Amino acid sequence: MKKPLPRAIIVSVLSIWIFVLCGTLASKQPITETKLPVIVGPTEPPSLGTEKTKLLLEKDLTIGSNVVNQDDYLGLVDALQVDNDGNIYILSRQTQVVKIFNKNGGFLRNIGGKKSSYKGFQNLIGLGVSPEYGILIFARNNLYSFTVEGKLVRETEAPQGINDPCLDSLGNIIAVNNYTRLNKTLSGEDAPRFVLELKKYNLDFVPYAILAKHERVSTSKTINAFPEWLYFTVLKDGGIAWGVNKQYEVTILDKDAIPIGMIRKDFNPIIIPEIEKQKIAKKVIPESNIKVEFPEYYPPFSSIHADDEGRIFVETFENSPEGMKYSDVFNLEGQYIAKIAVKGIIMCWKKSKLYAMESDESGGISRIIRYKAVWE
Repeated sequence: MKKPLPRAIIVSVLSIWIFVLCGTLASKQPITETKLPVIVGPTEPPSLGTEKTKLLLEKDLTIGSNVVNQDDYLGLVDALQVDNDGNIYILSRQTQVVKIFNKNGGFLRNIGGKKSSYKGFQNLIGLGVSPEYGILIFARNNLYSFTVEGKLVRETEAPQGINDPCLDSLGNIIAVNNYTRLNKTLSGEDAPRFVLELKKYNLDFVPYAILAKHERVSTSKTINAFPEWLYFTVLKDGGIAWGVNKQYEVTILDKDAIPIGMIRKDFNPIIIPEIEKQKIAKKVIPESNIKVEFPEYYPPFSSIHADDEGRIFVETFENSPEGMKYSDVFNLEGQYIAKIAVKGIIMCWKKSKLYAMESDESGGISRIIRYKAVWE
């Protein structure tokens, strides 16, 4: 077993050269050299007298039913947004519906469904809610714009290879675009490379900035159970925090896509249990003859989130004694301020409320739990 990385100290001023993609597409200049302040965090949060580091969660709402025909049947939840009035918007790729509830959990309306007449509405992948732009529902090949009352006002074609699309506070679409390109080896063979690009689009889905880029080897003969992926979250001021789960690094961009800092953190590698490998392998179609590959350790993190008060949450694979997942919490200066355990999957933070998804044992039926979050 590999030894854990050594414990580090917080370094308030340290500059290194990194390569960041934040040029416009028109400039054809994808790489910019930038000196960044790098904050190196220890394995456990230090004591910071100026920060509130203890999180108290009080459950105050549950949405979700096991009965398919009920209005609050959610299926498997893929995205969740909350508007300024506290109304809750829940997207399920499984049911092909966006369900809308008021702040008290009362059902308001559905948008979509398997019998929907909207073209291409069957592959829902993302959701955005804004007072200025209404409800934006992202499908695999289309963007649908609705009024808050549920009236379709616009349909826009989306580029191929879009993943995790969302809306930032400035009215931009942020999404990961993936594609495969061929790279010539020294022997002259074509070696496929899987490319991930974090892009900024306008509401017509015209890209005008590449925020980050990552490549990995691509193969059709094997499936990596924990592939390298580019995770991101939008910040309250229109900025972005992003990282690739290959290592524990999170880059912070301001609203103009200029890098302003990077978080690095030591972590103790966690071995993937054999029982977990068996569960994942069973989900692959047996007759496909595709081999599932497992790394020895879990990746450093599994997702990145942000609240509307300036905190960044990096969800890890480390479990609490109660079996809940730990998330590391950082402020916008990159300081490691807290370590919290949350039951379920974090979906959204809004006005001191945490919205988390819990699923049944089969993973096919979800419910949303809302917590009142108090920092002390």
